[in-house]
Amino acid sequence: MISVKRVAAALIVSLATGCSSNGDSQPSDVVRAAEEKQAAWEAQQIVSYTFRYRHSCFCPLMDAYIDVVDGVVSGGRDADTGEDLDPLSLSLARTVDEMFQFIFDKAEQDVETLTVEYDDVLSYPTKITVDHDSQIADDEIVLFGTELTESP
Repeated sequence: MISVKRVAAALIVSLATGCSSNGDSQPSDVVRAAEEKQAAWEAQQIVSYTFRYRHSCFCPLMDAYIDVVDGVVSGGRDADTGEDLDPLSLSLARTVDEMFQFIFDKAEQDVETLTVEYDDVLSYPTKITVDHDSQIADDEIVLFGTELTESP
C-alpha cells in the first residue's frame, strides 16, 4: 500500500513542478517536465509494483499487467486472458524507469511530436506519444502505464 507520506510528497512536488508536456512544447520543456516528474517518482522510492502496460504501434500490440520487483520486470500477464506472457513479450515490457528513459531518448532524436502525460499523484508517465514524422504513416508509438499499485 502506498503511504500517506509518499502521496503527500508526490502532490507537493507535482504542484511545484506542473503537470505534463504537450505537442506545443519544445523538447527542452518535455525533458524538463520529465526530469521533475522523475524526481517526484523517485522520491517515493517505489521499486516493486504492478501496473498495466500497453504498447501501441504498427507492430504487435501489448496490453499486460507487469510485475516489477526491485526495479526489474519479474513477470507479466496478458490483460485480456490473464495468461503469463511469453519470454519475448516479457522482454519488451518496460518499467516506469524505462518509460522515463524512453522519453529522454526520444527527446534527443529528431521526432516531430513527443507528448507525455503523468499520473497526478505518483508522477509516473501514463501516456507517451511519439510521431517521428507526420508525413509517414504508421510510425507512431504510444506507451501507456496505468493502474499502478505498490507491492509489499
